[in-house]
Amino acid sequence: MQIARGYSRLVLARDPARSSDIAAQLREVESTVRELAGTGRTALNHGDLQAANLIGPLPMLVDWEYAQWTDPTWDVACLVEYYPELQPRFDELLDACGLDSPSDRQILSLQQRLFALLNSLWQQAEVEEAG
Repeated sequence: MQIARGYSRLVLARDPARSSDIAAQLREVESTVRELAGTGRTALNHGDLQAANLIGPLPMLVDWEYAQWTDPTWDVACLVEYYPELQPRFDELLDACGLDSPSDRQILSLQQRLFALLNSLWQQAEVEEAG
């Protein structure tokens, strides 16, 4: 929620007329966060897992500003949202991560929704900042 509120403040500082739209987006983030509450699992997640954050011949993750302790499905949600072409290999990816149970898939679906919502808010804040 903290990340979503931060992006929302950036958008609203430039365009207060978008308050109802941003409020609706924040409600959707909050609802998704509530659904995710209490999964009972946490792991250190990079939080922004994408090719640009991998460097070196033995890939090392860099740019840990969004790192967080959350359900282990979070980084998988990042990958799938950033790279939809992974969808045909989705089952293989989940199996390799040890996250292929029905419960994992349900949590991952919520994580994907949350990541897409946060990414949308980030894009709105960045586009407006650049413009």
